[in-house]
Amino acid sequence: MLRFFRPPPDAPDVPPTEVARLLRRWQLSVFLSIVIGYTIFYVTRLSMSVSKSAMIGSGTLTVEYAGVIDAVFLVTYGVGKTVNGFLADRVSIRRFFATALLVSSIANLAFGLSSTFAVFGVLWAINGWVQSTGVPASGVVMASWFSTRELGTRYSIWSLAHHLGEGLTFLFSAHLIGAATSAGAGADAWRAAFLGPAALGLVMAIVLYRTLADGPRSKGLPAIVDPKRKDAHEPLGRAQLDVLRNPWILLCGVASGLVYVSRWAINNWGVYYLEHERGYSVEDAASVLAIFPMAGIIGALAAGPISDRFFRGLRVPVALGYGVMFCSSLAVFYLIDSPGLVRVSLALAGTAMGGLLVFLGGLLAMELCSPRAAGAALGVIGGFSYAGAGIQAVASGYLIDGNDFSAVKWLWLGAPCLAVVITALLWRAERRAKLTAVT
Repeated sequence: MLRFFRPPPDAPDVPPTEVARLLRRWQLSVFLSIVIGYTIFYVTRLSMSVSKSAMIGSGTLTVEYAGVIDAVFLVTYGVGKTVNGFLADRVSIRRFFATALLVSSIANLAFGLSSTFAVFGVLWAINGWVQSTGVPASGVVMASWFSTRELGTRYSIWSLAHHLGEGLTFLFSAHLIGAATSAGAGADAWRAAFLGPAALGLVMAIVLYRTLADGPRSKGLPAIVDPKRKDAHEPLGRAQLDVLRNPWILLCGVASGLVYVSRWAINNWGVYYLEHERGYSVEDAASVLAIFPMAGIIGALAAGPISDRFFRGLRVPVALGYGVMFCSSLAVFYLIDSPGLVRVSLALAGTAMGGLLVFLGGLLAMELCSPRAAGAALGVIGGFSYAGAGIQAVASGYLIDGNDFSAVKWLWLGAPCLAVVITALLWRAERRAKLTAVT
């Protein structure tokens, strides 16, 4: 296994006349691979979220057990993201990324064929671990194949995968359950939400083995090095250790974790909330919830260009604006019972979340450290993020008393408000980091 994931040796240099053409070709190939590939990661990740109400309704799980399975996934994901973030800087990123999706698909397949709580927990823990490779692996690909001046825009575009994956899952998996119910599957209709994503993930994993590539040197191309960065050639071990020593990266992780409390509250409990608090059907609830990730596309696409053009590459001021917008929209969604406002508030909250995922979810941390430690930085941020998501999963399961959401709403609202306060503390640190990163 260690040999399988070992980075490939440098390939012979390509002729100078071919460098520009091959570089453009492989940059397009690897970038599309991580965008589409990570979109499918989400489809095999959120199966449980969409099928939860059907599983509870059929007696397969209780609300408390569903919360425990969510927590198992998220805690495993959070720990794995930190570990796999440090590994991602050191392995064959092509095999690392594609194999993770392959194993996730197999876990979904086995989950859809299983019936006991213990097996569900083990399979979803495995899925959480392999899912955790997606973000740091994607970050390493971007840091390896694109210069620093391109990173903001590339990260914004790549972040679309979060929202495309969530939206595709809510629509695809919910309709699979509906189709299975119509076909007479009865209490087993929930299984379709795992078997369909498993098939899709298996196909995509095979594609990734062919279209993804390790760094430019593995294809005989010159390495992408930003000459302005004085830490571009810093030894890998030291660069990764600096990530752990940087208090601002850790503070960014805390802010991201608080945002993820609300993000995963919507992912894990949004369908259930709309069904039981507002009286929606599972398909209607999933269709309405799809607004949230799809609106995130707008926020993600705008985040990088806005900060580059109007704030000279500073991310924190724009992140603060997104944070205020997110908290305000969530307050309307949870506290005002109006079908029209549900859709408007989800659209605004999703737009804001798109930007927050770009900044707090990784880009800011990547720019606070050496590009050689991009995977480690994203791993640390991911560890904090999914610790918050895991705490949310357990707390939400216990705070939801039957169909009463009055207590849990304050957890879902309070966490992102605190995140905005912490984000404001990063403003000066970011300005200082950008000044000291160049010679």
